[in-house]
Amino acid sequence: MNFVSDFENKILETIKQHKLLTKKDKILVAYSGGKDSGTLLYILKKYGFNVEALYVNLHIKNFSEFCYEAVKKFCEKYNVKLHVVDFRKEFGGSICFLHESLSRKGVKLKKCTLCGILRRNVINSIARKHGFTKVATGHNLDDEAQTFLMNLFKGNIWLSSKLGPKVGVIQHKNFVPRVKPLYFCKEKEIEKYAKAINFPCYFAVCPCAAFAYRRFLINSLKRYNFNLENVVSFFLEIMPLLRKNIKGKLYSCKICGEPSAKPICNFCQIIAKIK
Repeated sequence: MNFVSDFENKILETIKQHKLLTKKDKILVAYSGGKDSGTLLYILKKYGFNVEALYVNLHIKNFSEFCYEAVKKFCEKYNVKLHVVDFRKEFGGSICFLHESLSRKGVKLKKCTLCGILRRNVINSIARKHGFTKVATGHNLDDEAQTFLMNLFKGNIWLSSKLGPKVGVIQHKNFVPRVKPLYFCKEKEIEKYAKAINFPCYFAVCPCAAFAYRRFLINSLKRYNFNLENVVSFFLEIMPLLRKNIKGKLYSCKICGEPSAKPICNFCQIIAKIK
């Protein structure tokens, strides 16, 4: 078998083995325009899954424009329904504008953290609004290993209980389950596949992440040729223990109704400060 078919079979086997998706699911793919989410959307569409795409336009200078063009070309070419959320229309400004606005008000949040909080809320609310049963993201083996190591180095390994091919520990009626079909795929494999298939795709890294801790970690791991497969294997071994010791519950946010670890979610606290 050639690389393309081997790669696709790896993803289909991950979906089957971890019971991530079925043909009965209505799946929303969080599509950034990059190689990871593009590969995921292409394969799910190719193998007959019921998929639609969501693009969140952050308005990061030319980067978002290039990504959006790739998204539109892909969805037109492969006949995928596209949902778009525009940060300027939704929140009154680009992610950079919102970050600067909060900084002026004394709110110290890293730009990637702010982006993650806002995007997670948007993705879940859109998925629930349109009746999707699953949200699929393009997170790969490299992403998972890096996140686990970041939590470990920051002294909060319990955060990793939320990781895994299926996201989350505590269930909530308003939370649309999230899955990672590319979980066991290396980033370099995904890039090779995307170039082999030649679908519309933007390969650049988000400019806002240039000085993020994750980028520093990635460069360090590459320098010492770290085996990320071993990291993920170790994490999967201890994941049941981490999840077994997680206590607490998810609230429904008093303002927006979204699942939250607190009575008022981080999203609504941030929106209040922006306004």
